[in-house]
Order: sequence, then structure tokens, then C-alpha cells
Amino acid sequence: MGSEAFRYCASLQEVNIEEGNLTEIGDWAFDDCVKLHTIQIPSTVERVQKYVFSSCNSLRVMQFQNGPKYLSENAFYSCKNLQSVALPESVEEIDLCAFDDCPKLVSVELTRGSRSVTIHHQVFAECTSLVNICLPSESRLALTNSNKVSLNSFTGCSALHNQYGSTNIPLALQQRFDNFPIHKKCYHASGTTTGELAWEIESSMRASQESNTNFDFLVDPFGMTPFHVLLSAAICKLDLLEVLLDAYPSNVLGWIDVNGKTAVEYLIQRSFRQSERLPNNASNGSSSMVGVFSIKLEHIGSVGIGHVE
Repeated sequence: MGSEAFRYCASLQEVNIEEGNLTEIGDWAFDDCVKLHTIQIPSTVERVQKYVFSSCNSLRVMQFQNGPKYLSENAFYSCKNLQSVALPESVEEIDLCAFDDCPKLVSVELTRGSRSVTIHHQVFAECTSLVNICLPSESRLALTNSNKVSLNSFTGCSALHNQYGSTNIPLALQQRFDNFPIHKKCYHASGTTTGELAWEIESSMRASQESNTNFDFLVDPFGMTPFHVLLSAAICKLDLLEVLLDAYPSNVLGWIDVNGKTAVEYLIQRSFRQSERLPNNASNGSSSMVGVFSIKLEHIGSVGIGHVE
């Protein structure tokens, strides 16, 4: 697709690009399409060039099929209402400022199986709502002319508070779920089955019994319970929420994270997105967040969540 193909198309709302021979989306292709809320990108696309979706302020959810290897600089710059992004394991490099100035971006999933991802300067700069992200252990955060860890990939991400006091946020994100297997399953909700999550919970319970410690809901290094991680995830599956509700006491839903939010507040913050779509391979037992309140209300209703804007 050529550069500026649909730039400034102010009435464009939905794009479905069929599978074919398209391998690249050119610079500024959908820049400033202010009403664009849904786009389907075929798996043949390997490169998303610079400023492709910049200032697409109606875009809330971005889910790629497996295919893209490279997201160029400023690809999603200043998408003011973008809330969640699910990146496939095919992604190898995310260039400068790709998600810079996306103030409502809460969750970015690097799909389970992702290994070495190079993340450049300021990729998530000023993403002031970003709380739910974990980097693959082999990912590289590139400095100019080197592969050393860059601390400024998350500049201005004021909601990423490491409760252990680490100032090396990229390194802490690489290690985030090292000792939190239940959290990790919830983070990778798109590829997690109910059986896998239930087995992980059962294993943790068994380990607690063997070590004479209490099985607890635990809080990860960024102050989130499994409920926080799941309900703010890029893709949330209703059946996984049921598994958590069966395993934990209802008062866990009232736990406040380091940003002062309960897990339910992250759910509400998603604005019950009718347009949220799940990939084909996640359709079994999956649901958008619409309708989550219709299940096991006795758990959620017992938790006081205070005022939510």
C-alpha cells in the first residue's frame, strides 16, 4: 500500500484488507483518519511504516495477525484513545516513538512465544496510563550504535511503578513475571486456556501446602494481582475470569494497586468496548469485556470500588 493512501480521510471508519500479496503499509497511509476505529491487517504484511496510524483518535484496540516483523517510527504516534495493543510473536523490531503520546494506552501484549524483540528509543514515551506490559527476556532495548539496555523507551510512563524501587524499568519488565506464573498466564490471555490457568493455580496451591505457606493472590513487582493483569489485558477472556473467581476469595477484587485502582476499575475503564474483536484462534470460550458484569455478580457486587470517572 502506497504512502498517504488514505491520509486525512476524515470519514473513514472501518478498513478490512483481505489476505493477498500486500507486504507493506506505506508512510502516513492512514494518518489523521480521525474516525477510523477498526482495521483488519492481513498476515502477509511484514512492515508497517512510519506514521501509518498517527493521530487516528478513534482507534481503541489494535490486534495484529501473525505476520508483521517491523513497526516503524511513530507508527501509532498520538493515537489519543488507543487503549490496548496485541503484538504477534512475528514482531522483531519496534522503532523510535512507535507508540509515543498514546495517553490512554493501558496494555501491550507481546504474544507468548515472542523472543528477541528490539525496542528503540521512546517507543512508549508519554504513555501515562501504561501498566500492563511484560518484555520477553531476550528482548533488546537499543541505544544508538549498540544493543545495550535503553532506559528511555518508557520515558513518561508515570503509571509504571516498580514497588521494589527499581529505576531500570525495562529490565524490571523483562523479569516481571519470573516468579508469578499465574500473572503470566493472565497477561498472555489470548493464548491461555482455562485448563492451563487452572493447572497453574493448582500447582501454586500445592507448592504452598508443601512449603507450609499460605496460598495468596500475590502482587507482582508492579503492584498488580492476577485480576488486575487479566482485566487490563490487551485481550481478556471471560472464561479465564471465571477460573480466577473460582480460585480466589471475592475480596481480592477490592485490592488496590500502586496506582490506586481495583481490578474492576480497569474493566470499567475499557468502556465496555463493543468493537473489541478477538482473533479467530481465540474465539473458543472468549468474550469481549461487554457482558463480564453479567457473570458472578455476587463476587463483583461485594466490592466497593468508589468513584470511577
